[in-house]
Amino acid sequence: DTTHGTASEYDVRYAASVIDESGWAAASQATGEPAPKAAGQPETFTVTGLASRTQYYFAVKASDGAGNWSEISNSPDTTSDVPDLYNVTNNMSEDAGGVYSPDGTKMAFWSARIGAGQDIYVKDVKTTGGVSTRLTTHSAGGVFAQFPAWSPDGTKVVYQCNVDGSWDLWVKDYPGGGAPVKLTTENGANELYPEWSHDGNNIAFASNLSGNLEVYTIPAAGGTWSQITTGGLESSSPTWSPDDAWIAYHHSPPGGGSPAIYKIRLSDSYVEQVTPNNNYAQHPSWSPDGLYIAFDQAVTNGSSFNISYVSASGGAWQLV
Repeated sequence: DTTHGTASEYDVRYAASVIDESGWAAASQATGEPAPKAAGQPETFTVTGLASRTQYYFAVKASDGAGNWSEISNSPDTTSDVPDLYNVTNNMSEDAGGVYSPDGTKMAFWSARIGAGQDIYVKDVKTTGGVSTRLTTHSAGGVFAQFPAWSPDGTKVVYQCNVDGSWDLWVKDYPGGGAPVKLTTENGANELYPEWSHDGNNIAFASNLSGNLEVYTIPAAGGTWSQITTGGLESSSPTWSPDDAWIAYHHSPPGGGSPAIYKIRLSDSYVEQVTPNNNYAQHPSWSPDGLYIAFDQAVTNGSSFNISYVSASGGAWQLV
């Protein structure tokens, strides 16, 4: 009776894909559904017997006292039984540099699974087990593909590779789809640590084209570089703010000292130092809300690192 009275019973079902009327009959039926409460009352029900770390979709129908069944509900999804810490990959080789895809369902990383070099792989992080898909095929003796970064729409991955002797940036379609495209072609220079801008138009990276490592950007489709930082002993590992107005990076100042986190405003090249030069901070990563910057840090000599974060405006850093 719409929003009045009390339903007679519930039928809760689950499946590996969205449940609609056409898939209702094939969906698995839960057991032990509770007796309905009066209309408008909050209700909870725990579905048991599910596989661990597996994505499930759910749907509900209700019956009245005359045996009339409702239309199907919406079909929300969740991943079952996700622990605080678990292996995304489990492989004899080193798997490193994992980065989530924009939709949070996959992770790109590099690994030395085939041959003596390293390639980029992609793994679904919402299911238990399963294979890792090999995205690149550069691996050979002394050839390494590393530091993948996703395009905002999740259809491409940019990474660094030394297949031509020096480190260059390459772009590969995902999934599959043709040979990778070499984005930078400066002979003898090394281009490192790429990251895609949030609007998808540019890629930031570090290069020693001018001698020292400096931060540059390049159009995602290729073209002329723009040098963002100047004059440092090392400026590297750029990361974009969510609005693409700033780039944070780690920087070793002239005259020595351990690296610290800096940020530069692209509109006018205004620079702010975010962390002090006494905690060996490097490899920053901006939070999605723009309020914080996470980074690797070591208080003493840089031999053992932890993860910390700091306000994007600077201040005391917090150990994670």
